[in-house]
Amino acid sequence: MKNFKILFSIAVASALVGCSSMAIDDNEILEGNLPADFDVNEYMELHPELKRIQIKDYIATHNDNAEKAAKAAGTAAEFKTAKDADSIAFDADTATIHTIVTLYAGYTEDDWNLTLQSSTKDSAVVESKKDTIAVGVKSKTEADAKFVKVWLCPDSTNGGSITLDADAVSTVSAFADSTCTGTATEYAAADYEFNLKTDKLAEPGLKVRVIEDTVDVIKVPVEGMVNPALVKAARRYNFADAANDLEQIAAIPLDLFAISYQYSAYGQDHGWAYRRCKEGDNLGKYLYELDPATLTYNATAVYPMTKLYCDDNGEPRELN
Repeated sequence: MKNFKILFSIAVASALVGCSSMAIDDNEILEGNLPADFDVNEYMELHPELKRIQIKDYIATHNDNAEKAAKAAGTAAEFKTAKDADSIAFDADTATIHTIVTLYAGYTEDDWNLTLQSSTKDSAVVESKKDTIAVGVKSKTEADAKFVKVWLCPDSTNGGSITLDADAVSTVSAFADSTCTGTATEYAAADYEFNLKTDKLAEPGLKVRVIEDTVDVIKVPVEGMVNPALVKAARRYNFADAANDLEQIAAIPLDLFAISYQYSAYGQDHGWAYRRCKEGDNLGKYLYELDPATLTYNATAVYPMTKLYCDDNGEPRELN
């Protein structure tokens, strides 16, 4: 609602400026409606959202007009291709996004650093366990024999074994199924060919294979990754037909009359501070004061405010 009212009052101001039939200048419109020491630049510094609204509106209008011009010229397809390429390049330009979000979009350096630290990606939680080990055995005496899988079950008290003789496998004692129940069968090297899937056994009699199973997926920080929310906020400041966005933004002509008129038509009645408090001011109540009983902030004045307010370290305060 607040943004709507800000936009509405700025729109009214812009309409007044753009009405060529009005033989009245900006000073006449504002005469008597602003404090004597009102400075539009200081007011805009205290309320950067006013500047932010104008910049985003200017860029949105520019991009819309550029697209309409391309359609009128019959180059809509070329414009879309260039616009898509510009968007990809913009999203990848971390330095420009950083400048935009901290200088124009209302985020601080702390916000930027925090979002980098809080950016996350999915990470698998892996559980390791020993698997029942299978060995291939193939008869040397049977015609057309093929490798048959047999099991060692090294973790079982009834497990099989591999016997080495001068670093060569002489015997495999294994089971016909993975439950390793019953009695192990002896497979001698003289009668069987072995497929152990390794040239080097870690220990005589054992070949342990570790199986890793994903048991969960959690979010983990990604250092240096820009939070997608910041990228989305920065896109509102991207000129679709230009690569030098920062230069373009800096060159946007701000409507200072509209900013002044916003204070006259809306800000003053709603208790917006129009300047910083300074030494010698006769200061009254804060616009919002803490109720110690309920620990909530309550307004000390109601709309429309009849007094002027200055900014006391970020809080509106009465000027008596």
